[in-house]
Formats: sequence, C-alpha cells, structure tokens
Amino acid sequence: MILNQWRGGLVLTAAFFLLVGLKAQAQSCPSSHPLACGGACYVDEAQAASAGCTISDGSSSGGSSSSSSSSSSGGTSSGSSGGTTQTCHSDENPSHVVSGRRTEFTQEWCDTVCVTYVGNGTGCLNAAGTFVSNASICSDPANAREAIIDIEYNLGIEVDDEFQALAGYQGSVPSINPTISVADAETYFSALIGMQKGVELVRLLNSNGDGIVTRNEASMAKGSDPLQLLNTDFGCGLSTDDIMAYVGLYMGDGAIDKYAGDLDESVKAAMLEFTRSWQPGVSAQDCEYRGGCDGSAEPQPAPEPQPEPEPEPEPDNNCPASHPLFSTACNQCFADEAQAASAQCAL
Repeated sequence: MILNQWRGGLVLTAAFFLLVGLKAQAQSCPSSHPLACGGACYVDEAQAASAGCTISDGSSSGGSSSSSSSSSSGGTSSGSSGGTTQTCHSDENPSHVVSGRRTEFTQEWCDTVCVTYVGNGTGCLNAAGTFVSNASICSDPANAREAIIDIEYNLGIEVDDEFQALAGYQGSVPSINPTISVADAETYFSALIGMQKGVELVRLLNSNGDGIVTRNEASMAKGSDPLQLLNTDFGCGLSTDDIMAYVGLYMGDGAIDKYAGDLDESVKAAMLEFTRSWQPGVSAQDCEYRGGCDGSAEPQPAPEPQPEPEPEPEPDNNCPASHPLFSTACNQCFADEAQAASAQCAL
C-alpha cells in the first residue's frame, strides 16, 4: 500500500513539473512565433501541423499569428535567452493588412482592396484572387517562380520541381513536402549567410543526418528553438522563415513571395547577387537574371543614343547625290563625266 502511495506521489509530481515546464516554454515563445506545440514555437497551427504537431483545444499559448510579406506580428519580442529583445526589419508595418491602403512600395497594378482575409488577417486576397500583404504589396506569382529558377540556375543547384511549379500559390498552402539535397542546401545558405553559418544551419535542419532536407523536417528542427533563430543570429525568427521559404523549406499562408521583408540588410544584399528580388521597392525588372545582372538593385542605364549621320548636301541644281553632275545643255543629271559624254551632253 505504501509503495503504491509512493508511486502515485511520483506520478503527480512528474505531472506537476511537466505542466510547469510547458507553461514556461509557452511563455518563452516570441511574439513572431507565439504558438507553443510539442515543446516548440510556431507562427500558427498550419506551421505546427506541417512539422507534425497537432494543436488540441487549450494547448496553444494564446492564439496564433501568421508572418507576412514585410510582416511582423507586432513590434519586438523578448526571447528566453537572457531576455534578448528581437527586432524584425518590418516592424514598421501593421500586424494586420489594411484594406485599400497604398504605400510608396505598392505596385501601380496592385488592387489593395481586400475581399477574403487569410493568415489570421495578416494578409488578404483581392477581387482577382491575388494575395495582398500587410505592407500593401501584391504578390507576383510569375516573378516568384522566376526568382526561384534564378536561384537554381545561378547557384547551380536543384530546387524541388513540384515546389517550383506551385510557388505562385495564392492563399492556401499546397500540401507538399519539398526536398533539397544537403549539398545544394549548403550552397544556397552559404551564399546568404556565409559558409560557416550556412553549413552549420543545414546540419541543424537535417535532423536525421541523411543526405536530404525536407520541408517538414526543417520546420520541426527550426521549431525546436523557441526563438526560431537556430545559428543565424538574425534580428527575429521571421527572417529564418524567409531564407527557408525561397527553396521550399518553409511555406506559409498567403504567398511564397511575402517572405522577404524581415531579412537582415546583409542577407538582402547577398540575395541580390544571385536572384531577382521580391523585396519592397525592388521589382523583377530591376534585376533580371539569366539575362545579365550585376548584383545591383538599380536598373541598368539605357545606352546613349548615337547621333544620326548628316545627310549629303544636295547639289545646287537639285541633282541627287547618286547623279551629282548637271548638264545645262541637256538639262539632265549624270553620275559622272563618262556617262555625260556617252550621252553627248556637255557639262
């Protein structure tokens, strides 16, 4: 009887500490990834589900929020590592999309009036079904696909074909699990954040240690870090989503090209070395790859027009340049003296 009571006490004690641990973990999640599930932090339930973690009633840490283009779910967030404050580069944007709003970066063709809200209100679809971010920028599906092909072509790597084909999605995330080889992932991430960090990041994402990194595997590995940073030293966890999104290792509600605004400036500059950008204020036409781009976001200057050659002066007698010699006697123009002589016309 005493042994059973002792065992029961151990079970209750373990349950208590487990509950305390879960609450502590939930409180350590940054505002950019507020949803706690299975000991990790996620943007929303969709991201948690992609990592194999199912949310049940009462298991989240206070609702979910979705990252969006040039987006943040609200200012700064305090992480669990010594109270470090995280700052996203896009914190100046509202946490929710503003229907009809236009900014200096809104494309001329972009209809920002919302019809259907997605991503917990951080973005919406307009009347044409195009995703509008909380930065009031419309998704450009064709440019998104081209940017991914640029990465593949200019870095000499293989990006998942199914992901490329569906990369222009608007709204719901395709139910796919893109893959990339460890070698190609190392090439890509090293080009963005340097070889040492790039190789180490791939090692962290490749949790099972094989030669392939999958979207689900990478999302789960990233979610194991409450701050979502792993070894990147980024300003906020949304930036980690951004660099993973370009090769299909992270996909979220809205559109693939919304993942850009939270990147650190050094990463944005590195990205422009090998792919056209979907950054705010930078259009596909500013940096067309596979046709020649020098890594600058500035448009190439148009060649200076060449001066047109001056026309040959017409003879005073109105003879054309091809027959410049005029015979008054014959009232006729000739090409040369020989032609005039053959016609017995004095010049």
